[in-house]
Amino acid sequence: MTNRSPIYGAVEAGGTKFVCAIGDESGKILKEERFPTQDAASTLARMRLFLRNGCEEFGALSGIGVGSFGPVQLDRRSVHYGYITHTPKPGWSGTDIIGGLAREFSCAVGFDTDVNAAALAEHRWGSAQDVQNLVYVTVGTGIGGGALVNGKPIHGLMHPEIAWKGLHRDLPFKRGAVRRLPTSTPRIFNGNWKRTTWVNCVLNWY
Repeated sequence: MTNRSPIYGAVEAGGTKFVCAIGDESGKILKEERFPTQDAASTLARMRLFLRNGCEEFGALSGIGVGSFGPVQLDRRSVHYGYITHTPKPGWSGTDIIGGLAREFSCAVGFDTDVNAAALAEHRWGSAQDVQNLVYVTVGTGIGGGALVNGKPIHGLMHPEIAWKGLHRDLPFKRGAVRRLPTSTPRIFNGNWKRTTWVNCVLNWY
């Protein structure tokens, strides 16, 4: 099939599920598949199969974008660029996410955190099109966030993502440093905020 515009692959590599898509440069989704995140080998094989089938249906991919759960290595100078590093998800530490994609599909592969990818999408197609600096907070399996400055994701020394952690009530913190965030995020969506359990938390930049 001959395409009139470039075709791209997109992968949201989440800790609970993967969302894979084929789309064009306007953002139109041509094909999509969702499946649970299981062991690394079978999950990545299913991801590559989806993209392979997309190539057969729509033509060669001009590029692939991957937003992944982490922590991930985003330093292009590192031999582990594109890897999930030391993650609490069993069996996923040290997983090379993008190496197989670059070898098989012979196209550019973009890689970032899942929340930075979501922030970029909001900046390009969503509610943040008219701003250059923003913070995106996601409430999913966990709570995290990413930030754009001048339209570009912030990348630090390590995994660049806002996150949360529980704090002991007796620890000394400056006033205003502690925030309250939900410990059971699915409860937020059922409309009954009174049942949500809360703990003292602080936003942390890895």
